[in-house]
Amino acid sequence: LSHAPEIEKRISNGNGLLVNGISIANMFSGDSQLSALTSSKVRNITRIYNKTLHSIFLDSYNFQRIFILFLWDILMELKSQMMHYIKNVQPRLRRTIVYAAIRAGANVVLREATTEILTSELFRGEIDTAYATFMGYDEIAHHSGVEDNDVWNVLKQIDLQFSRLTSAIELNGRDYEIVVLSDHISV
Repeated sequence: LSHAPEIEKRISNGNGLLVNGISIANMFSGDSQLSALTSSKVRNITRIYNKTLHSIFLDSYNFQRIFILFLWDILMELKSQMMHYIKNVQPRLRRTIVYAAIRAGANVVLREATTEILTSELFRGEIDTAYATFMGYDEIAHHSGVEDNDVWNVLKQIDLQFSRLTSAIELNGRDYEIVVLSDHISV
């Protein structure tokens, strides 16, 4: 991650797919001028913080809601670990309380922040494209498996985010399309 800015400088021609858009929670910016939680633009955090992250984490309702969801997700991870132990799921990775916090960060904090930022930008109406990563499913599928009960709950939460985004698009009146891309499939 620390090399992402240098890699992007090397591979970018300044005309990426997001040149008139926003990159949210990605590795690279796609040449977007707006980016949030994007590794290659992490040095620009103060500019982005002033625009979007402030309203997410300093609003008392949002902060409390995200914090409670964060704690709930940690409990869900601990429950998942116990169920894997009881069912003797093999192979089984060693998942510590530190992993539970990382999982909750990816599955809850980044999910909620990504949706809030994207919704805000949709209402502003100044972007043509956006690329956002909802990485909770990926994180949990790698540790629990793509067919574990854990992942279905995560997918339901991501579906709720898509519903929120769809509502924002309908209220906004602009002609946006949502394209969903996943690198995991279950047969």
